[in-house]
Amino acid sequence: MGAQQATAQQTDAQAGTECASEKAVNGAYKGVFYANDFGYLDASCIAPNDPRGAVEKTTDALKNIDIAPAITLSLGGEMRLRYHNEDNLGSSRLDGRDNEFALTRVRAYADVQITDYFRGYVEMVDARKSGGALPARGVEVVRTDVLNGFGEFHAPLAKGRAMVRAGRQELLFGAQRLISPLDWGNTRRSFDGFRASYKTDMFAIDGWFVNPRVISDKSSSRNSKTDFSGIYGQYFGLPGHAVEVYALNLDVDDPAALQSQLWTTGGRVADQKGVLRWEVEAAKQTGDNTNGDISAWMLTMTAGLDFSKSLPYSPKISVAYDRASGDGDETDGKTRTFNQLFPLAHALSGQHGSGRPTKYRSIFRKAQRQTA
Repeated sequence: MGAQQATAQQTDAQAGTECASEKAVNGAYKGVFYANDFGYLDASCIAPNDPRGAVEKTTDALKNIDIAPAITLSLGGEMRLRYHNEDNLGSSRLDGRDNEFALTRVRAYADVQITDYFRGYVEMVDARKSGGALPARGVEVVRTDVLNGFGEFHAPLAKGRAMVRAGRQELLFGAQRLISPLDWGNTRRSFDGFRASYKTDMFAIDGWFVNPRVISDKSSSRNSKTDFSGIYGQYFGLPGHAVEVYALNLDVDDPAALQSQLWTTGGRVADQKGVLRWEVEAAKQTGDNTNGDISAWMLTMTAGLDFSKSLPYSPKISVAYDRASGDGDETDGKTRTFNQLFPLAHALSGQHGSGRPTKYRSIFRKAQRQTA
């Protein structure tokens, strides 16, 4: 159970309700299923103003099931159907060809917790395409594959808790500009390798060494010629704010590709509370590749208004400014194009998400309405 969730439940208990807070219930589902937190079920009741639908409430019975002394099992999943009608996209963008098709995706997971120290997690995915005149893209189809499959060891350490994980896993950090499971893709993105973390009430630090998995011929395989490692730190001392710093390394040792040793260092600060919200993230890239030295950078700034707690339909509006460096001369022995690594590109970069940006400056205005 997270520290913020525990604090919220303690507040309710002190008020004499002993019910899980609305915040704990609404925040149970995360961007990766293995991070879901169903600690609200430890409370003696659910808040009377629980806004969830009937399906979500019914699936509570599948979580934190006692199957043996000190052993619990949680089951869950997702079914998704998505319709596409693409004009002038084809197999590559702006190629004059149209395409109409449907995408389906099924995910199912089992999460076993053994005492407070051990955990095993398996999540399957099956992604398919129906219709369409053109072949499926690499992010659209994979046949019954393991999306996540790992073992974990947890232990208290000093004033916090340490974790070591080994196996296949999705990665999600920050605003997903550089590290994302890519939910836009029908297949999602995962890695094989190791991750370790240490978390207290004030900060968290994560480190990992993994190889990305690639989709080929409707199945996935480990890309052993690409190593992705990094350290990601978060500070929780400013309630309602995100304060993050990171150092990432991408090592590509493939004679058939552009061999490179790429370092990305940066940070992100965001105000995530109240009506007025803002965010700033910046990163610098250095290293070298087959063509020479690397020197690139990116900057993004966002400001907006969030009326989700005061107006019907939860309206939000924001303005974002994004800029990244690019190559003006590809023959000078330097690479200045910023590498997005493993991003959630479509959600954050609009049409720039169609590929690697080669130098762009853009302003996006977003308006959003939520019904639940």
